[in-house]
Amino acid sequence: MKTQHKHFLLILAIIASVSLPPVMCYQRYVKSLGTRSSSTSVKNGSTPTGKGNKTSESHGNEADKTHISEGDTSQTDKQDNCNDFLILIDPGHGGFDPGKVSPDGIEEKKINLEISLKLQDALATKGFSVSLTRDSDRSLNSLDAGSKKSSDLHYRTNRAAELNADLYISIHQNSYSAEYVHGAQVFYYSTSSAGKCLAETIQQYLISDVDPGNTRMPKGNSEYMVLVESPCTAVIVECGFLSNSQECLKLCDPEYQTRLASAIAKAVKAWYDSQT
Repeated sequence: MKTQHKHFLLILAIIASVSLPPVMCYQRYVKSLGTRSSSTSVKNGSTPTGKGNKTSESHGNEADKTHISEGDTSQTDKQDNCNDFLILIDPGHGGFDPGKVSPDGIEEKKINLEISLKLQDALATKGFSVSLTRDSDRSLNSLDAGSKKSSDLHYRTNRAAELNADLYISIHQNSYSAEYVHGAQVFYYSTSSAGKCLAETIQQYLISDVDPGNTRMPKGNSEYMVLVESPCTAVIVECGFLSNSQECLKLCDPEYQTRLASAIAKAVKAWYDSQT
């Protein structure tokens, strides 16, 4: 009987010595999976697209930042590699629609296009993907449209949706009855937090890099069609006043246009980096 008991204990010992290590390895494996999962998680919704949600654009879950392990460069790479971020530049007016016209007959549509083409180059240099709603003097309305103006405006925002654009920048020039009024100003959709942040950044760069004497401030708007209907974060940049003779001369100057484009591009990159 004692011999049988010893054999039984020996069998139990053998089973324990064989079974226990695999269980312990499995526990370590599960723990390892959990660790790797945490170290590779990234912020949810961190890109500044604002698509489909003007009122509650999310910049990500702050708590998730703690899951990024030391040495993880995914966020840095994302900031440096912005070529998958598509910006649609919209030169306002065109074709049948001249836009604002200066006292000397300078048409807004021409200046809008010239600045937009320079902005396209400036943004592309910073690594962004860029597209234009128009690259020549033409309107964007459908041929059978009852209202050419309305059709033209709808096309611009529809184009942003078709391209799945991340950002929409509309370039315009301003005008006012009093000639002394001057200065660039940026408009954004009133309830868009991302749009407001971008508008403030662009306004800051336009003042510091182009016109330090400009005292105008960015302004929210809930009526401009391109802001209301844009499927992504959108701003309108009014680069200056054609009704101001001195500013009009500057706006027609290619070098001044390049400075405007450069300031806007720098602002967009600064905003993009702050949001990602």
